[in-house]
Amino acid sequence: MQMDKKDSRFRELLREASWYRFFSLCFQPPRESLRGEIEAICKELGKEKNFFKSLLNSEDLQDSHHRIIGSAGVCSPCESEYVGDRLGGKGKILADVAGFYKAFAFNPQIELHDSADNIAIELSFMSYITLKLAYAFFRDEKEEIEICSDSKKKFQKEHLFLWVHLFVEKLNEVAEGSFYEKVAMMIRDFIK
Repeated sequence: MQMDKKDSRFRELLREASWYRFFSLCFQPPRESLRGEIEAICKELGKEKNFFKSLLNSEDLQDSHHRIIGSAGVCSPCESEYVGDRLGGKGKILADVAGFYKAFAFNPQIELHDSADNIAIELSFMSYITLKLAYAFFRDEKEEIEICSDSKKKFQKEHLFLWVHLFVEKLNEVAEGSFYEKVAMMIRDFIK
């Protein structure tokens, strides 16, 4: 493979992983370091501080998280709430998602103690598997490239892409103009 193409693809995968990480951070419950982490990833993505500020628009993340997507929120951040009936119930979804995580040694509990099908965790996994793919690509490990690429596409198709548009629609209904709705709209555009 030509070095320019290889380098270009590697950088493209790193950028994609960074975007997934950005989205994951945005949907995590607020903690003291969260704003700084989101701002740092914005810089990595080449977005200036005003980009993050315009998304946040002086909104109190703690309050809006609990009111909108927290445990008492009006919009569930979990896949099984949107497609559970169609896919054989919550247990089947959680087992399948956990199978992906286990296959790639991804431990979602390190970062977030929540349901495995939470949007923040699924997006974190997408960042993780995209980084693994980038590393395999960089090292020209053809078998690893194929495994990571196939699994990434399968997870997107069978999980994330199956329900994220429903999540975005719900946020449009119940949280118009909020930080979470703005980020959800960005995800929708990112995964097209």
